[in-house]
Amino acid sequence: MKFIFLFFLIPLIGSPFILLQTFGSSLTPSRSTEWKNLPHQSWEQFNILLPPEVDPLGFDRRNKLNIPRASGYDPGVIPGTEKLRILGYIIGSRSESKYLIYTDTVYIESEDVLQINRTYAITEQPHLLKSKKSDRSGYSYIISGKVKILAIKDKLYIGTITSARGSIARGSLIISAPEKIPEFTPIAGPKPIQGTLILDHAISTYTTAQYKEVFVDRGTEDGVQAGMIFRAYQHYDLSNNKKLTSSDFIIDADILVTQVTLHFCSGIIIKNINTVEDHSSVILLTDISDLTFKNGFTEKDLKNHSLEIDPLDQLDDKKKLGNAEKAELKQLEHWGKAPSLNLAPLPIIPSPHSMASPSGMASPELTPLPNTIPSLNSTPSPYPSALETNPPPLLFDEIPEQLPPPAPEEHPSSSPTPSSS
Repeated sequence: MKFIFLFFLIPLIGSPFILLQTFGSSLTPSRSTEWKNLPHQSWEQFNILLPPEVDPLGFDRRNKLNIPRASGYDPGVIPGTEKLRILGYIIGSRSESKYLIYTDTVYIESEDVLQINRTYAITEQPHLLKSKKSDRSGYSYIISGKVKILAIKDKLYIGTITSARGSIARGSLIISAPEKIPEFTPIAGPKPIQGTLILDHAISTYTTAQYKEVFVDRGTEDGVQAGMIFRAYQHYDLSNNKKLTSSDFIIDADILVTQVTLHFCSGIIIKNINTVEDHSSVILLTDISDLTFKNGFTEKDLKNHSLEIDPLDQLDDKKKLGNAEKAELKQLEHWGKAPSLNLAPLPIIPSPHSMASPSGMASPELTPLPNTIPSLNSTPSPYPSALETNPPPLLFDEIPEQLPPPAPEEHPSSSPTPSSS
């Protein structure tokens, strides 16, 4: 009924939206404010005794978001001056696959005593580290995964693979898990020790790059510690192998030492410009000010490299602005505030054919200047174009709405008077 009533009121009010808006504002019940005048109620005095771990707002202080922080990373390889002790072998699994993966249950045979609920590293036969430039040799153990021992039955250990970096085959070796590598702060070496960079070709080709693990034939016997930096320099052109210099000033890569043994150490390339080749010569840094001063550079001055100026800073001569610069800045400030030019509109020129009508009288209609570019589809006009006629002798700044008709032309008496049809 309400909609029918509104339908009949539409012709009277003109717009149903106005009517609905008026009725809606008047019929909507307003919220009462009488509660403000009521006395204090007894139930408002009720208090809840909160436990000590809950704050007055009702939030449990124990429910906090724990943001994970980087506590280091698991190494992918382990260097060794001698072969490591083997604790066991993976002899079988519940999986039918040739290679084992994450969460697979494995069976381990060991002559040693493995601890339950302890995690061990899975590796394979070590690879020999040897270079013609070095008189030392060592071993590289690639960590392919980790296994957690769950139980033992009849001298057979049962475990589950908790992580897998690559393919894990039956017969893989079980060794003690290495500790996580923490975040090292670079430290200076005791003296500039020269070493040879060696790559394990099982995980690298004959070149390597940033964030890859490498080996250096120097260890604790030479005073090397974790956190020290080995640096590789470029001495030959990468294209024609032509010798550039014998000095060490063209930086090629920086290697952070992460694990150290007696004669060998492993590290990660933290910065490199070009790929680093196998058997490259490296030098232990005794001055690391260029690493802590700023985020590295490609070349250095051997005398005072810590005071190297950034190329952008070299452009700033730190002089005051001259008069020419001040005038230019002032002009730029007032550029956006310049007043706009009030140009007069273009004049409207009467059309030639509108000025002379067939009846001999000028037409009061004014037309804009016609387009002088001919159209391909246009038909030729019987009247002369604007290019063929002389322009009017006078241009007006403002054209009146209606021009007065011109004076009639005087015809000689001998000429016949046109008759009206």
